[in-house]
Amino acid sequence: MAEGTLYSNRGQITNNYNGYMKIRVSEKFRLTSLGFGFSAAVSSLVTFEVLSSSFSSLAKSAKFYVTGSGNYYARQFDIILNPNVDYFIGVTAESGASNINLVGDNVASAQSITLDGVTISSYVGLYTSSGDLQNATAAPLTIIGGNRVNTAPTTPGAFTSPVSGTILKGGQSITITHGASTDAEGNAITYEVEASYNSGGFINIRSAAGTSFAYTLPTDKTKTSVQFRVRAKDSAGAYSGYQTSSVYTIVHNSNPTLTLSSPTDNVTLYETDTLNIEGYAADVDNGNIVNARYQLNGGTIRALATGISTGSNTIPFNKQLTFRGGKLYDGDTAVTDELAEGVAHQLKVWSEDDQGGKSPEQLRNFYVVPNRPPALTIDPFATKSDLIDADKVTISGTASDPDGNTVVVSYKLNKGLSTEVYRGKDGAWSFDLSLKDLVVGENTVAIEVVDSYNSKTSKTLKLNKNRIATPLLTSEVRYKIDPPSGTAKGVLLWVQRDVGLTVTADISMGLKNEQETYEAMTLTNTAPVSAGVVEDEFVFEASAEKDNIMLKLTLSRESADVNDAITLISGVLS
Repeated sequence: MAEGTLYSNRGQITNNYNGYMKIRVSEKFRLTSLGFGFSAAVSSLVTFEVLSSSFSSLAKSAKFYVTGSGNYYARQFDIILNPNVDYFIGVTAESGASNINLVGDNVASAQSITLDGVTISSYVGLYTSSGDLQNATAAPLTIIGGNRVNTAPTTPGAFTSPVSGTILKGGQSITITHGASTDAEGNAITYEVEASYNSGGFINIRSAAGTSFAYTLPTDKTKTSVQFRVRAKDSAGAYSGYQTSSVYTIVHNSNPTLTLSSPTDNVTLYETDTLNIEGYAADVDNGNIVNARYQLNGGTIRALATGISTGSNTIPFNKQLTFRGGKLYDGDTAVTDELAEGVAHQLKVWSEDDQGGKSPEQLRNFYVVPNRPPALTIDPFATKSDLIDADKVTISGTASDPDGNTVVVSYKLNKGLSTEVYRGKDGAWSFDLSLKDLVVGENTVAIEVVDSYNSKTSKTLKLNKNRIATPLLTSEVRYKIDPPSGTAKGVLLWVQRDVGLTVTADISMGLKNEQETYEAMTLTNTAPVSAGVVEDEFVFEASAEKDNIMLKLTLSRESADVNDAITLISGVLS
């Protein structure tokens, strides 16, 4: 406890039954003793008292007698005085009637004393316990004792940086941040931060006011873990408890690097184009296992290359991804979903080592133009009638490709084989179907166009064949005649037939590759052969030797009830 005196004893300053002086303290102060000077004895018991600014009693001493002149003390007080608040200290007679003769001084200005670092200021004037100013210039001799009150600051808040679980690197500059502390007295606070490596003793690394600072980790490879703690110290020398961080792992490793030489940024891929991922990784740490990796559109992370660093070598990689069918493929494996046209897609490439190091990511944007399927049109097909099996129907249409690729058009009838009918750029196609190849009823004609990247478009045509069996009264039959000597000029023809059948003969005699031109043969004789059978004789002579000879016989009957037929054909060439 510190104790000091205000004002000298220049003489008696009051003879009232009580008297109080106003004081203030600069910091929180624990008042433990009061003393006052008296010029004479007091006939009744007195007490020393502390009043509030509103003159209500805060603390009193025990009652005692003043038996004569001198200084009297009461050292049983224990009251906290707060800074910058008015208090009144003084003496009162318990009977309320006896005069108290305090000694002191009449001064023009007030005095102050400093006890345990706390300034106690007084104010000139002597007051009654009810707040009346009884002597404006008097200041009693006062002995005050006590000590400064100081509470320790609160424990600082938790560490927020580095984030718990962060892997630290030897030689790395980190930011250490912890929560603040508070001090009840408003004292200035200093934070003492300490570090412990490998669970060893804590050593101080900083003493300062701020809650965040930069700190460089040691490069000593034997230090593989670190833990921090901090406490607060106020300007009065009081300490808080410790706030402790989590334990951080320290890795003594340099990050690998990666150089990406291909692709360039913003390339555009068309069907069957390749996205070439080429470059190399490196690591200055000898013995590290280094992996180069890539990722497309934030999807699956895939490997490019793996190698062991010697500290000076490079680990090259060259991956070719093929764009087809709207996706990127690594060989036969799709490494993307279907890629949209007109939007930027992203390739990300980086390297990692087995010590937790990672290179900066290299980013490339790319675009795609997927192959579009070819177009196929089929011309309208009108219903046809009065056809025989020897007749044909024609199917036609057009094929085109929006990307300018070569296309192939083919068709398949029912369950038959596919037949190619067109190959080339945009153009028209057609093919004939023989009526005899169609089954009675529904026929399916599947027509397909395929571009050079195997993109297909197909359509199906349904053909219905209805058979109507109508007997014929007239028909034709043709024969090709091959002369044994290669050419002939004259033809003698005999046709044996039933008598109910009429036959005429026409012949075309020309040279190979000439258009057929038919002329009527001359009927020279008809003679009976047997019962109901006759033989017609026809002759024809050309103007010169010919090698392309075609014979056409026309058979006629009078009604469908006649079933007569040709029974024999023979002849001679000359």
